[in-house]
Amino acid sequence: MKSSIRTLGALSAAASLLFISACGSSDSGDDKTGASGSSSTITITDNSGEVEVPNPPKQYAVTDNLSMRTLMDWDLKPVAAARSLMPKDWEWTDDKSIKDTGLHVEPDLEQLVAAQPDLVINGYRYGQYQDKIAKLLPDTPVVTFDRKDDESHIDNLVRHTEQLGKIFEKEDEAKAKIKEFEDAQAKAKEAYDGKATTMGITTSGGDINFSDPAEGRGASPLFEALDLKPALEVKGGDSTDKGNDISVEAIAKANPDWMIVLDRDAPLAAKGGEAAEDYTPAKDLLTKSDALKNTTAVKNDQIIYLPADLYLDEGIEMYTDIFNQAEEAFSAAK
Repeated sequence: MKSSIRTLGALSAAASLLFISACGSSDSGDDKTGASGSSSTITITDNSGEVEVPNPPKQYAVTDNLSMRTLMDWDLKPVAAARSLMPKDWEWTDDKSIKDTGLHVEPDLEQLVAAQPDLVINGYRYGQYQDKIAKLLPDTPVVTFDRKDDESHIDNLVRHTEQLGKIFEKEDEAKAKIKEFEDAQAKAKEAYDGKATTMGITTSGGDINFSDPAEGRGASPLFEALDLKPALEVKGGDSTDKGNDISVEAIAKANPDWMIVLDRDAPLAAKGGEAAEDYTPAKDLLTKSDALKNTTAVKNDQIIYLPADLYLDEGIEMYTDIFNQAEEAFSAAK
């Protein structure tokens, strides 16, 4: 009889261990930053088509500027990221526990390999390295949500956020971000009178440059998003990150009612050093320009200065802020 009791006791203990082990296994999926090797996967759609990714990722890397602020807001710390491309005041910028892949002009992709991510979210300035990263990490999915040729910047930000929400099990949070973004866009569009002419401007190295309303840096996504009326459109020409090759006199002749300005040097100046010593803020360049002093935008102070970090952070949160800024400016001018 005692032997039977001991046998039953052993079986009961073994069953208990199995039960505890099973419970521990099911709970491990909640750890967003644990060791690699997720227990399950989901299929998402990126620019290449359907891709199987960990659900959720345990230790991911991100090199895409449009994704970083969203993931930081969701408290999803990566094992590697392009920290050198982050704004100075972000909590991840100086976090050395996150391996820094560096600037896109000369990235340190070895940091990605060393981090052993189970997923890489790539794109934007790092988009050119997509194939190289995939070769360096052949067993790791490398996804990108860059804007497609037939897609507006606004639609891309929505798709981008939706897919990030799906990957990281943050779909409710993604919907909330999208709603805030779309509400801000609608209010800014309503505040604009539909008649005032608008011009995108970029400043860099002390120069004032026209920014094309369709493909220029900074203001161009706002023309389509808010149905802004361009003060000037140029066929062809030299369109670069610094703007089109158009004279300040030509800008003055177009006489925009509004200017939307991207100061490309502001992020560099904020880091100090020689860049700060040689820096002239966009506001000084525009308001002190003899050629532009009689334009409606300058005379009436109808100039929207885009956030200084826009050159580094162009995600959905940034454009929500910009729409709110535009709504306030247009409303005040009525």
